[in-house]
Amino acid sequence: MTRWSSDAERPIRPTWLSAEGVIDIGGAGRHDRDAIQKTISHSLTERSAPLRCEELAELEQLLRDHIHLLLPEVEAKVDRMWHGGREWYRHRARLGGIRRQVGHGLGAGLFSAQRQVHQLARDCRWLLEQHPDA
Repeated sequence: MTRWSSDAERPIRPTWLSAEGVIDIGGAGRHDRDAIQKTISHSLTERSAPLRCEELAELEQLLRDHIHLLLPEVEAKVDRMWHGGREWYRHRARLGGIRRQVGHGLGAGLFSAQRQVHQLARDCRWLLEQHPDA
């Protein structure tokens, strides 16, 4: 599996991403809503042949970056909910699951890498739907 030895070697943005649809995510800066959605879509697309390990590693890193940017804003939104309510509990449980999932790596094989990327994409989609600017 290819890992870049420095951020300078890592591609800034895959060719299937554009620079439209920027959303403001508070103190962390601005982030491209369209890029997040395209990353999610690309990650969840059914294919006749699986993605290569390098592509999965790239997608995983992009999804992790998106999650790390969206998570604090969504957590702040959830913290403003009534504590003890069913919705608050559901959201807190989901956020905890996302934090745990981000901590997992791709795993040893291609199948585990695909499962990890799919789960991160679903988590990222949920965070984007819950984001205060959504």
